[in-house]
Amino acid sequence: MKRYTVSRWVAVGLLLIAAASFLFLQSLSSRLASQSVAERWQGESEQPFIQTSCFFPPGAEPSMEEILTFREKVRSSLKENGLEGEYLIRDAWCSADTLSVEGPRGECDTDVIAIGGNFFDFHTLTLLSGTYVSQDDLMEDRVLLDDNLAWRLFGGTELTGMSITVNKIPLVIAGVVARESDFASGKANTSETLLFMPAETFSKFKDCPISAYEIVMPEVVKGYSNGLLSSHFPGAVLKTNTERFSVPNLIQTIRNFDRLPMQTEPVAFPYWENAARCMEVWCALLLLILVLSAASAVLCLIPTMIFLINNGFSAISRRIRRMKRKRRAHRRHKKHYAVEARRQSQSGSVVRKRSIRKKKNRFGSTVRYAEPKHVRKCITTQ
Repeated sequence: MKRYTVSRWVAVGLLLIAAASFLFLQSLSSRLASQSVAERWQGESEQPFIQTSCFFPPGAEPSMEEILTFREKVRSSLKENGLEGEYLIRDAWCSADTLSVEGPRGECDTDVIAIGGNFFDFHTLTLLSGTYVSQDDLMEDRVLLDDNLAWRLFGGTELTGMSITVNKIPLVIAGVVARESDFASGKANTSETLLFMPAETFSKFKDCPISAYEIVMPEVVKGYSNGLLSSHFPGAVLKTNTERFSVPNLIQTIRNFDRLPMQTEPVAFPYWENAARCMEVWCALLLLILVLSAASAVLCLIPTMIFLINNGFSAISRRIRRMKRKRRAHRRHKKHYAVEARRQSQSGSVVRKRSIRKKKNRFGSTVRYAEPKHVRKCITTQ
C-alpha cells in the first residue's frame, strides 16, 4: 500500500505542474494586444471576425492603388453576402526604413515605420503624451516618436506640438509612445529608436514599398478572408493572427519544431510578427508540458485504480467505518469520565489517576481507551 501512496503524491505533483502550465499558457496567449484585434472589433456581435496579416517578399510589394482596390473588393464581396457597413473592416499597411532626424539636442539615425490606414487600431501602443496619427488627420506632417528617440532628441516626453527636422523639412510631433514591455517584443524590437510616420509623408524622402498589410473583417465561412487575400496578393505570406494561439495551431508548431529556426519564407517580418512567433513557440512548449504532465499523472494513478478495482473499494469503506467507530468511542468515554469526575467531586472522594484500558474489537485490533487530558484537568481533588 505504501507504493500506492507514493504514486499518488507523484500524481498530485504532476497535476500541479499541468495546472501551472495551463495558467502560464493562458497568460502568454493574451499578452500581445496586436494578435487579438478581431476579438476587440467583434465586441458583442454574433458575427465572427478574423484578423489576417500579409507579408510581401521583395519585388512583390503592392502599390497603394492595389491596396485600395482590394479594400473595395472586400466591401463588395461582403455586400453580396448580406453584410454592409462602413465599420465592417479595418486595415493597415506599413513599410520600414531609416532616416536621419534632427532635434534640439542633435541629430541621429533612427528606424522609421511608414504607416497607413488604421495602424494604431492594430498596434495600441501606450501614449506617454499627445495622440496617435491616422489617415483622417488633416495635416500629413505629423509624426510619433518612441520614448527612446524623445529622450535622445529632447530630453523628455512632453513634446506635443514641437517639431523635428528631416532633410531640412520640419515635422510636427503628435505624441510620444512607450515601447512594449513584454519579453517577446523586447527581444524582437532591436531598434534603438523608432519613429512612426504616415506613408504619404515618408514618400517625400524615400520610396516606401509596402511590406506588410493587416486586415480584420467578418469571416463569412472558414477560409473566406484567406481566399480573398491569396487571390489578390499572389506570392504573399499569409498568417491568421486570430488562430495563432489555438490548440490545433500550437500542435502544428510542435510538429514543425525542428524547422522553427529555419527562415524559409523570403520576407523580412516586422518586429511585432517576430514577437508573436516567439510567443507562439513558448505557448507550444507550455502546451507540450501540460499534455505530458497530465498524461504522466494518469499513468501514476493506474496502480491505485487497479488496486481499488481489485478490492472493490471495500478498503475505503472499511477505513471510513473504523474512523466513525473511533469517534463514537471517544465521545462515549469522554462523557463517561466527565460524569464520573462530577460524581466523585460531589462525594468528596479522590479521583483515581488516568487509566488505560485495552480491548480487542471484532476485527482483532487492540483499541486503547484512555481518559482525555482536558477532562483530567477540570477535575479537582479534595
